[in-house]
Amino acid sequence: MKTRIFWTKTWKDDWFQSLSDQGQKLFLYLITNDLIGFSGCYQISDYSLKSEARIKDTDKTKKELYPKVKFYKDWVYIVNSERYNSFRGSTEIAKERELKLIPENVKESLFKGEGEGGLPHSPPLGTPHTNTNTNTNNNINNNINKYRNISDIKEDEIKAVAEKYKVTTKYVERVLDRLANDIEIKGKDKYANKLAALRNWVSKQIEWDEKDNKKPSLKDLEPNQILDIRNNPEKLLFYQRRGYDISRMRTR
Repeated sequence: MKTRIFWTKTWKDDWFQSLSDQGQKLFLYLITNDLIGFSGCYQISDYSLKSEARIKDTDKTKKELYPKVKFYKDWVYIVNSERYNSFRGSTEIAKERELKLIPENVKESLFKGEGEGGLPHSPPLGTPHTNTNTNTNNNINNNINKYRNISDIKEDEIKAVAEKYKVTTKYVERVLDRLANDIEIKGKDKYANKLAALRNWVSKQIEWDEKDNKKPSLKDLEPNQILDIRNNPEKLLFYQRRGYDISRMRTR
């Protein structure tokens, strides 16, 4: 059994946050299943993706992972897979052995070309990169910069986020305002993709709201209870332990 280290920073990656639930599930499966080796390139069937990872529409979900993951026939290549997990010990020799076992037409498509339905991307270590194209590079940069600014997030994106997390559009808009204010107040913009950042903020806000809702609300003191505490200050703790709001009584 292979043992690898999974980098938890993946969960905060802007690109990963932008994926659908099925996209995230497929990506995690591809970088953690027992077929992946040192090169990030291996053979896997659609049947495995459907039966083990429970991916409903494999063709659609595969396209969603591009250009971080490329597919060719029944082969997959996770670009820069070492960024998402790593093995213990020296791996260069084992990686070279794996690369030699991969058919040339597969390497040509995945390492140097587009794979099936994608754009050229950088090859793994030890593999020459020969295909560069100005137009395709510009397309990649345009995709990265699509949500560079808060103003790039329009009504359609807000609706999509609301549907993804099952909240109202007003809820998402309030979170978006807080995100914009946070960037302005701190004077630093660490979010390359504002839409991915918005998704992350909405997800966290929902978690915080759920935690707050689980906290029992304090009960108001009745007039006779207030009088009881004033006459018997030692009972303050008694009422506090029974869930009463004694904050005003403390100031007296």
